[in-house]
Amino acid sequence: MLVNALALFCERIEVAGSIRRNKPEVKDVEIVCVPKVVQRPSRQATLFGAGGTEDENLVDGVVADWLREGGAKPRLGKDNKAAIGSSYKRLLVQVRGTWMALDLFSVLPPRQWGLIYLIRTGSGVGPSGQAYDGFGPAMLARWKSVSGGGYSKNGCLHEADGRPVPTPEEDDVFRVCRVVWVPPEERTSAAAVKESLC
Repeated sequence: MLVNALALFCERIEVAGSIRRNKPEVKDVEIVCVPKVVQRPSRQATLFGAGGTEDENLVDGVVADWLREGGAKPRLGKDNKAAIGSSYKRLLVQVRGTWMALDLFSVLPPRQWGLIYLIRTGSGVGPSGQAYDGFGPAMLARWKSVSGGGYSKNGCLHEADGRPVPTPEEDDVFRVCRVVWVPPEERTSAAAVKESLC
């Protein structure tokens, strides 16, 4: 239902997290999307109408509407802070009269769909990117190993010299990490990466 509500405002949208991994118990819904971005007349238009244009992220707009109309509210983290940024929104949304926890991740440049979708499918990386033992951190460690010191920054893999590595699809992450595809329901721990090395 949430995917349907957001789909019109996205170029691409998929459910990730524990739902994609087919876990029997789900604490929150994780959605990864590529928002539609359109050009609108600039709010800085001058008296003579020469203000130019600016980008408008349609997902940001619809979430702002939900918040304003009471269909959503910020969901505070362990630090007691809200997270409603351009790349990550932590929300409670009303679905059929029930409040549901939603983590919404937007893939905007330089972020790469493949890496974000893999990481957000899990297991093992918190919303802010902090790592703990799990499949996602093991994949990032594998990238560092096979690339000779490469790293992940701003949702994109980088070579050791800083060059970005395109990963438009999840398959690309597995390929560059030299790991055989692991189905989402088997991504339970770091061991799943070690057992699937090429």
